[in-house]
Amino acid sequence: GSPYEDFALMAALSKIITAVDIMRDEVRGLVKVMIQFNSDKEASKLQETFGGFLSLIDTSIPSIWMDDSEEGEESVVLGPHATANTIAQAVQRGQNLTTKEKLDPIIKNAPSLHKDIKWKLSMLEGAKS
Repeated sequence: GSPYEDFALMAALSKIITAVDIMRDEVRGLVKVMIQFNSDKEASKLQETFGGFLSLIDTSIPSIWMDDSEEGEESVVLGPHATANTIAQAVQRGQNLTTKEKLDPIIKNAPSLHKDIKWKLSMLEGAKS
């Protein structure tokens, strides 16, 4: 219910995404151990599910953290340089009124997934149950 609730959610999502990205090595190690204990089907399912989760995160990031360039085209910035006339004209055109606040870098910058890390076991790639 607070006016900054969306920023708190973005900060929480950023922490979750970073934690999940770090878990790749742990999942790879767990999958290896599962194979050693003859749990190939479960290992394959874990690898497939975790890979799907990483894909979901990767495709969701652009809709959560939008570029500043996209934001600025249809919005008028409020602040000390805005005049009553420019604000009134923007409202008549239906443009959004925004303020350029200093945001925490965690909120302003989207977390990135390390796509170059090889964590999947190739022997399980074709063994989907």
